Amino acid sequence: MAFKSTVNKCFLTVQLVACICTVSFSANAANCDWLGGSGNWTSSNWNTCLGSFPSSGDIASIATGTVTLDQSITLQQLNLSAGIIDGNNNLSISGQTNITGGNSTMRGTGITRADGGLTIDGNFMDIQGSRSLVNGAGQTANWTSGSVRLLNTGSTLVNEISSVFNITGNSRNLSGGGTFENAASINVALTSNVDVLTVSSGLQNNGTITAQNGTLALSTDATGSGQWHANGGKIQVNSNADITTTGAIGVSNGGELEINNNASMSGSNLTMDATATLETIGNNTLSLSGDLSFAMTNEAQWLFDDASTLEMAGGTGAAVGNWAAWSSLEIGGFDIGTDPLNHVGDPSGFSNNFDLAELVIGADAHVFLSDIWDNGNRNGTFGAEEALYVDTLMFADASALLNLNGLHIYYKNLIGNTDQIIDQTVVPVPAAVWLFGSGLIGLIGIARRKKA
Repeated sequence: MAFKSTVNKCFLTVQLVACICTVSFSANAANCDWLGGSGNWTSSNWNTCLGSFPSSGDIASIATGTVTLDQSITLQQLNLSAGIIDGNNNLSISGQTNITGGNSTMRGTGITRADGGLTIDGNFMDIQGSRSLVNGAGQTANWTSGSVRLLNTGSTLVNEISSVFNITGNSRNLSGGGTFENAASINVALTSNVDVLTVSSGLQNNGTITAQNGTLALSTDATGSGQWHANGGKIQVNSNADITTTGAIGVSNGGELEINNNASMSGSNLTMDATATLETIGNNTLSLSGDLSFAMTNEAQWLFDDASTLEMAGGTGAAVGNWAAWSSLEIGGFDIGTDPLNHVGDPSGFSNNFDLAELVIGADAHVFLSDIWDNGNRNGTFGAEEALYVDTLMFADASALLNLNGLHIYYKNLIGNTDQIIDQTVVPVPAAVWLFGSGLIGLIGIARRKKA
């Protein structure tokens, strides 16, 4: 009995020691510093790392040299400043990811996941090869300074669903042959309205991109299904860039939308509040598959170049009378005639009058005019409602239709047939009368007009 009791006590003591050792090992997370030079992640080239390499629960700091991911790694925190992470495996950080100071690089293949928040404020952050840097779902990224370069076709910066990617500070660049993929919210709020974020990398927007202060300058093509909103800031489409979305475009709170020569932008609805500015410069196209609605009362905020085109491409295939399926086009000009029945307008009406150089009714598009918002030009010489003056009205094919909805359009040139212009009463308010947050709430107070 004595022998058995002694054995039991020893067994319990061993169990207790093992338990204590296990708890002690898991509780002591290491703060590991790369010693420089080149080597594998699993090497012993780490300082203060408990004789091992950084893994789950540990903090890894890389300030110089090149560390190659020779296996997939999970960390508590990553501090990368002027170092290089290479290799063909994944790196997952459950806590904060800090890319600060100096010139930092991630390259190779695989995914670097920032699943606990991301900060970028170094001189340069380079992503090379087919490496992806991901701001994980539900997380917040803050890019406060320096430039990001997505150097290769497969290099990607990803903002996952339910995440926020804030871009603040002074002017900087997002460049390279890679792509910034947005599935949630990107907020551009630069220090001043003269600061510019220039994007010359690929951009895929399936969430919402908002320019709150400063200019978001788009120098290459962008695609996706997301929304674009100049909410106090400026969205600038530079020459030869093509911005395409199936989502909505909004301009509010003193925001601006500028489309430059040989550029184009397409979306569903375009909604602009009374403080918005729309400027088209040179030969360019703004194409909408939905509705155009604006509440500006100052023609100086409607700077439509003589070489620019507005294409209304929505309502395809919609039946006459099914007005909810048609696209609507807000008009805001002062109606000074002179022959509404034959669409002959006074020459003075074709300038500084919310006028258009070229209006294209797209292939099989069905569009009606609307005067929902009072743009300051009602009670003209030839009618209480506002009117539309356009240099050239073009129907893209024989199936395209424009419904005047009891309103007046005046044009100098017609490409198409007059029987493609109909005049029937429209009852529903267009779908484009939607609000972009508080920026358009003021529009609610403006009288809405429905044709009886």
